[in-house]
Amino acid sequence: MQIMAQYDQDIARLFEPGAESALNAYMRLLHPADIAELFNHVHTDSWPRITALLKAEDLAEVIADLDTEQRNILAEMIQTERLIKAVDELETDDAADVIADLPDEKSIVVLNALEDQTEVRKLLEYDQDSAGGLMQTELCRVQEGSTVLDAIDAVRTTRDIVDDVLEVYVVNAAGKLTGIVALEDLVLSKENVSIDSISAICEYKITPHIDQEEVAKLFGKYDLVTLPVIDDDGVLLGRITFDDIHDVIEEEASEDIMTMAGAANEDLVYSGSTTRIAFLRLPWLASSLVGSLLTGYLLSLFAHIPGNAIIMASFVPVVMAMTGNLGSQTAMIVTRGFAIGKIDIRNMSKTFVREISVGLIMSFSAGISVGLFAQLWQGESMLGLAVSTAMICSMTMASFVGVAAPALFKKIGIDPAIAAGPLVTTGCDLLGVLIYLCVAIAFLT
Repeated sequence: MQIMAQYDQDIARLFEPGAESALNAYMRLLHPADIAELFNHVHTDSWPRITALLKAEDLAEVIADLDTEQRNILAEMIQTERLIKAVDELETDDAADVIADLPDEKSIVVLNALEDQTEVRKLLEYDQDSAGGLMQTELCRVQEGSTVLDAIDAVRTTRDIVDDVLEVYVVNAAGKLTGIVALEDLVLSKENVSIDSISAICEYKITPHIDQEEVAKLFGKYDLVTLPVIDDDGVLLGRITFDDIHDVIEEEASEDIMTMAGAANEDLVYSGSTTRIAFLRLPWLASSLVGSLLTGYLLSLFAHIPGNAIIMASFVPVVMAMTGNLGSQTAMIVTRGFAIGKIDIRNMSKTFVREISVGLIMSFSAGISVGLFAQLWQGESMLGLAVSTAMICSMTMASFVGVAAPALFKKIGIDPAIAAGPLVTTGCDLLGVLIYLCVAIAFLT
């Protein structure tokens, strides 16, 4: 904390009057990604001083690394002509992402002025969370029958418009993808050799409407660096690169964590809009409040257990904690399993058996331990048996709920991460107290 405070103070000095040369020298040392991070440490009034020192290509990379809210603020600060020049420097996938995040009026103006507006418009037609929303149209392609020399010339041309070529795609006269050539094979082949003789079948390719999570799974499963995107007829549309997938994995992980916390809009949660943040998170707390009030009502029913109400009530926090924790733990494991492809909604029986078996082992271990403690503490065997039975039953049911809730949400098309948040925790707490009350009445009245 002290180091961060010192860093903020040092950064603030760079924006003091008379420190222009020091700021300029400091900016020259920074990578565009570091400059984008600098926006988190200075007031918005100082942002124009940062952008004024950037060339169009550096400003483009900085804008691409900013979050949506920062882009919108910055877009209003800099001249439209300069914003257009910056976006023009971006590859089509990044340009489409930036334009999609801009206010409508500004985005239309910028889009209409781009050199590659036709390609960007095509990308904007796809859902941002789809393969089409991730792909870039810049790639290296050659037609069947071309020579290695033709392919090398194509690589040189493509390198002027895209940072990483990585491979050469072979297409037929209709533009359909027929093969792929690795750069190392291209370099090691003689110039007059036909490209067809060294091209390999492209085993992995996708259509543009595939969800980005499925795309990320393909990259992870097959250790891909790039993935071509084709239409339903096999025509090559573009490609997706590993750097975009890295962003997707981080985005999906953050989204799941935010959803579990009851705040799915990450950009809003970390913004300065305290009122909007509060109203975003309040519904989840309200649901927890309702569950807690119901739990409180159930606790009042322990007063009807003659002579044992206080003793029985003293074990309620233990039952609630163990039940709620096991339920949410199971739900998180299942949710993560869906996210990384370890669990398939089409075959849930194996998961149910495994998680309930694990839950039974843990519930018997915890239940017997707590039951023995209750019996030794109070010297009543029935009390120990009641607590032990209630613990085993409630924790076993929590395991079932922890699997069933994410599976149900997944089945009906709702993000299963919702089930791993307050919903399952509160539900299992309520379930634990209800089972405990029923067992207590059965054993001790």
